[in-house]
Amino acid sequence: MVQQDTLRVLGFTVTDEKIGDSPQFEPLIRQALKSRGIDPNVRRAAVMEAGTGPPPEPVRIEIRADAGYDNRENFQTCKEYGITPIIKIRRNAGYKAKVVSRERGIAVLDQLGGGITNLVKFHGMEIKEHTENQNEWKKYAEYGLRWQVEIFFSAFKRIFGSSVKAKTMDNITQEMALKIQRYNQFVDITQRVISMV
Repeated sequence: MVQQDTLRVLGFTVTDEKIGDSPQFEPLIRQALKSRGIDPNVRRAAVMEAGTGPPPEPVRIEIRADAGYDNRENFQTCKEYGITPIIKIRRNAGYKAKVVSRERGIAVLDQLGGGITNLVKFHGMEIKEHTENQNEWKKYAEYGLRWQVEIFFSAFKRIFGSSVKAKTMDNITQEMALKIQRYNQFVDITQRVISMV
């Protein structure tokens, strides 16, 4: 997980090919909050206590993620931490009240339905309409900023290569942690130099 304006790494996990990205969502959020000096346990508790009100801190946090993170658990996680989810919904997503959480349901109607609330009308739409609506949503939600993470991956691989030397998961995690630490130091130095110019 990277900060969109600086490309600084806020959190990372290391998994093997058997584990998908989506289960790593909450651990990454917790790391990102800690890296910004926010106690994730306190924030989550305060948001849950406040109910549907605004986040407890005056900090608005948005997270942009591709359709690999589109599931009700991740939308619920965002709600619990007071984070605005800008997660791309799969284009073939439907809306069935029994299987869709409220938060994900709102996103389905917002992205694919163009903001409508009439479920009969939504279910009568063609996939082409869903695609057009989602393209409009991408513009106003600034979903394209998600590509900052791809820029990070490109830069990181150019600096450190696209493979690791370690063999065990523990050692791979340590190797990646060291590389990320060095990368963040480079970003911090670059930011200081830019601010002096």
